[in-house]
Amino acid sequence: MADDAAAEAPPAEETPKEYKLRSIGDEGLAAIEDVDGKADVVLAAGDKQYVVVRAAAEMIPLVGKCLEEHDPDKGAEKEEVHLGQVTSIALPVVKPDIAAVILAYCEQSIAAGDDQPRIEKPLRGKVEDIIPEWCKKLVTQELINEGDEKQHDKLFDVLLGAHALGVKPLEELCGLTAASLLKGKTSAEIGELFGLTNDFQPEEIEKMQDDAKNCVY
Repeated sequence: MADDAAAEAPPAEETPKEYKLRSIGDEGLAAIEDVDGKADVVLAAGDKQYVVVRAAAEMIPLVGKCLEEHDPDKGAEKEEVHLGQVTSIALPVVKPDIAAVILAYCEQSIAAGDDQPRIEKPLRGKVEDIIPEWCKKLVTQELINEGDEKQHDKLFDVLLGAHALGVKPLEELCGLTAASLLKGKTSAEIGELFGLTNDFQPEEIEKMQDDAKNCVY
């Protein structure tokens, strides 16, 4: 009877694996030759070589254009060596740690399908209210280091990197996160948040509050 019950029991749901950005040197990706050129693209920033799914790489317009021009067969194998067999493209401007955040966003965005952040212009609440679960970890642990609002340097670095690479959805998300930081704060709280010691003039305070209220990214 016990065996019959076990056989009839529905299979236990598998715990979703935590997302991890891949790079050359990881297990199974010891060298660039181990990359599946049909499924993945190698994007280099500094001395780091990140491996991302092709659709995520194409979210970066510069990379998408390069793939379209040089890899029209989307990684299909050919007798002659060509870019698509193991595509490796250098990302300009961005530092490796910022590139990692941008590429992780792109991959998770592709995997999420229609479950995307809701862009509000202007932001009416907090950014956490308009983003799906997959995005909250990015915002609360990466853009804002472990949820500490004063540790927001990476937020602005990622915003600039997303702008430079043309990843508009991430740029908008960073803008809304910045607006969320300012929303509802007094001038003294804003000064403390950004480590500002100089006193603001009344008109400057009013402008900062209006900008935060009406922020449209």
